[in-house]
Amino acid sequence: MVGDQRHIVKIYCRDNHHEGTLYSRELVRETLDTQTNHYEKLANFCYDRATDLFTIRDVAMYDSYVSEYEIYEYFHKAEQLFEVYRHCLGRSQIDTIVQHQLDAMDALPISVHGKLFFVPRHTMHLVDPFEDLIEALNGVNQHSAELIVNSFYVVDDAKQRQKMTAEFYNLVRKEVQTYQERAENLINNGCQSAAVMNRLIVRIDNLHDKKRKYEDLFQQELDALDDEFQTLGLFVQEMQIRTQGFRSQKAA
Repeated sequence: MVGDQRHIVKIYCRDNHHEGTLYSRELVRETLDTQTNHYEKLANFCYDRATDLFTIRDVAMYDSYVSEYEIYEYFHKAEQLFEVYRHCLGRSQIDTIVQHQLDAMDALPISVHGKLFFVPRHTMHLVDPFEDLIEALNGVNQHSAELIVNSFYVVDDAKQRQKMTAEFYNLVRKEVQTYQERAENLINNGCQSAAVMNRLIVRIDNLHDKKRKYEDLFQQELDALDDEFQTLGLFVQEMQIRTQGFRSQKAA
């Protein structure tokens, strides 16, 4: 805000410049205008490889939008980020490390884009029929891309159970939120259909059963979702009371 006028501005760095051992980036202010945006230089952030110094130069002393103090705040933030950057591995370095690890494992790349699913032990007998289904569908597939399904055993240890537990939490939390929204919508809108509410109650009960089965599988209590399930239980109680009321009205 300048005076009684509101202005939209954007402050950022641009224009990498390299001369000898000196690297420089320009801090600019871009002001939105109805026809052409206006650009004003605020400062230069410079790094000298010869001296290993990160400095600020050519600071705008009297900018009407940004104070000198704010400019130096941007500089200190850039300085902090630069220090982080200097001590981090770049993408190419990480790619090299990962590739060396894959080579050591004699790993082969798989040219398949799809989804991964974790199937618990108590339903493993359904994997073979599922693979037969996908292979049958691929036999009549009219698309150029093949339908491929592969299954493999996951090592059953504490580390794998921890990973699968995290995935379970993410997926079930989404389901719980969806059911909460549906239940709240039915209650707030005064749903008069006992059948609709009963179907949702059954789905919520099935979700409770799934949680109990996975607790046995992961060998631990999945208590991080207790608050969400408690809220869901309150919605179930409300819908059960309403459905009982509907039945009483019909009986009368």
